[in-house]
Amino acid sequence: MRSLIIAWTLVSACTPVNVSDNRVMSDGKSNGAIGVSTGNGDATPSPGTNPKPAPGDPNPALASFLPVAYTDELEPMMQRLCTESCHQGAPTPGPMALNTSDALKAARAGASAAIDAGRMPPNQASLSATDKKFLSQLSVSLKNWSKNEAYAQTLGEFKITYTPAVVALSTALCVTCHQGDQPSGGLRLDSQDQWKIAMPRILSAIEAGRMPPRVDEVQGPRLIKFLSTWQDQGFP
Repeated sequence: MRSLIIAWTLVSACTPVNVSDNRVMSDGKSNGAIGVSTGNGDATPSPGTNPKPAPGDPNPALASFLPVAYTDELEPMMQRLCTESCHQGAPTPGPMALNTSDALKAARAGASAAIDAGRMPPNQASLSATDKKFLSQLSVSLKNWSKNEAYAQTLGEFKITYTPAVVALSTALCVTCHQGDQPSGGLRLDSQDQWKIAMPRILSAIEAGRMPPRVDEVQGPRLIKFLSTWQDQGFP
């Protein structure tokens, strides 16, 4: 990551939107649409609505939009909160093993329900504020793991394209401020070429926590991975 200190202030948050997505899921079916997060954390299209953010999710546009992959997201969060202390190795006589992709896939619904009900991890009340955010994002991500590219292992399994994926992200988080003759920070982000040229600035600003609005220490790295994967794929 190249470090470039930029004074970049966004003066207003943007409204999350639904976006049609022509990617094909692993089962061969069309993905149909990526929706904004509803109150229960599922990614469901909700045209014309502005849903309540899921607990611990500061920006509902990201909770459901960003793709979920096991090694890039779920495995690190599970290690941080679940498997390092309890859920590893043989499932008996101790706690259920959740330290592999297959084990987590089989227990995905139950694990998410246990988190939402406050049963797991048993030390929820004593978690730090950051770990509580990670836990809430873990629940949302477990629900969304089977969506889009079903049960993807890495972000590289997703073909991220400017239209519709980055356009949707830009519409939800960026272009309200970064367009027109006097864009915030002197930066326009309403075309594919502008995104390509500005990518070092964008990644640096996200890493420093300066933008976009309402993106915290949990979602910032997810956004960086998403945009870096698009960059690695050649900005299609």
